[in-house]
Amino acid sequence: NKAIPFDLPVVPSKAEIPTAKLERARTAAGFWHTEISVLHGAVIAGVPATFGRLRWPHLISKVVLPGGRVIIPERPESRRIMPKSHARQLGAMMARTVSPIGSGRRGFINRRGYPYLGNFKVAGKTGSLSRRNPRLSYSWFVGFAPVDKPEIAFAVLLGNPPKWRIKASSAARMLLT
Repeated sequence: NKAIPFDLPVVPSKAEIPTAKLERARTAAGFWHTEISVLHGAVIAGVPATFGRLRWPHLISKVVLPGGRVIIPERPESRRIMPKSHARQLGAMMARTVSPIGSGRRGFINRRGYPYLGNFKVAGKTGSLSRRNPRLSYSWFVGFAPVDKPEIAFAVLLGNPPKWRIKASSAARMLLT
């Protein structure tokens, strides 16, 4: 419910956390009471990648002026929002998502069992929702890579017509190729 500090203006994500157990569970699963942006999804995916620290996204890492002088833009301080041990456990669960038994495997492992990205390991979380009018099937994938030394956190959200065209895990793989 707060703006994300970013190089460009962004609309804040919204979350209403109900007290009723069923509604709270639905909210936790992303079914009701939330409107999360793709940028916010990437921010959340970055938390296990940084061992529990919240870091804000940026477009520009540095500016090199004529003559070679380098300017590093100011960024908001990162802060711990999750214990390291929990972040490691969450990261390990996300890595299993793209393993041969995970829900995101088809985006990262071909039908013969070979990884599309070779030894470049990705961690992620899949999600899907649908809307009736107009009929769209949403496919989410948030993640970070590489697993052993994360450099990027990302999010993909696709809205497909009734017949799937592409899932977000496949689009995420293409993003990383």
